[in-house]
Amino acid sequence: MPVFATLSEADQYFAHLNRAGFTGAWLSYFNHINGGIGGTNVNGDAVATGGWGDRFYLNQGYINHMRGILDAAQRNNQKIGFVMIWANKYANDGSLNAGNAWQLGFDLGQAFGDHGAIAHWVAGGDNFIGVEDPQIWANMVSGLREAGANQPVGYHSPAYSGSNGHLRFVNEWWADFVAAQTGHCQNASTTYQQLADAVNQSPKPIYAGELRYENISPSWCDSPDGEGVPGWAVEADAQAAADAGVGAILFGHNERWQWGRALNGGSGGGGGAAIGSLGSDGEIRTIAVASRY
Repeated sequence: MPVFATLSEADQYFAHLNRAGFTGAWLSYFNHINGGIGGTNVNGDAVATGGWGDRFYLNQGYINHMRGILDAAQRNNQKIGFVMIWANKYANDGSLNAGNAWQLGFDLGQAFGDHGAIAHWVAGGDNFIGVEDPQIWANMVSGLREAGANQPVGYHSPAYSGSNGHLRFVNEWWADFVAAQTGHCQNASTTYQQLADAVNQSPKPIYAGELRYENISPSWCDSPDGEGVPGWAVEADAQAAADAGVGAILFGHNERWQWGRALNGGSGGGGGAAIGSLGSDGEIRTIAVASRY
């Protein structure tokens, strides 16, 4: 959304979430599907320059647009999980490292830490390729705190089988919770087993950080309940997460996470497709599950 959505679309999106019974959404600040650092938002603003050991210089236009999106969330009583930078892209390609992480955390904290829409920050992101240096996140969170951003910080862990992967970095001082990813390649019974193990073993709260997205056709695996994940399968995952005792459930839709691009079975219909997915079958089913807990 920070890359592809207009402020009008953001307002429509959050207004719907409020009406539907959601409490908020996650937004990823550094885009990872639109050219990375060099990719631009709808106004032509790149997220930053620099990296690869040097400081990231955040673009003020991109900051302003993101604050406009946060304003839209706040107007509609929605709280935001602010995903700072995606580990699977930026930590693995070397642009983010322990040397430049503190300054990035400080700059993000100065730019956004005062915004009332932010419920928490999210570190990590999809890193099933390798295990990044935990000092990256320790330094980044230290920078956030130095800038006065005191919201909790969670870690988005990779979709590994078993609880060891799901509990990556759970004992690090900077991780207040773990948003465990179970991903798009397994059925609900496996998801329940993994999340229940994580909940039982973790000294900190466990969130269901990435269940199967509705309507996704993952390019890297065969979806166990058919391509274009149906609403009933999304509901089954949500029920599994609730039964496992997680502290929060994140619902995902293939048109929304990429804001109408054409990845993994997406329509390529842009913002209209993302907005058009609001009120989907899987969304309604997930809200119904959450309302029982």
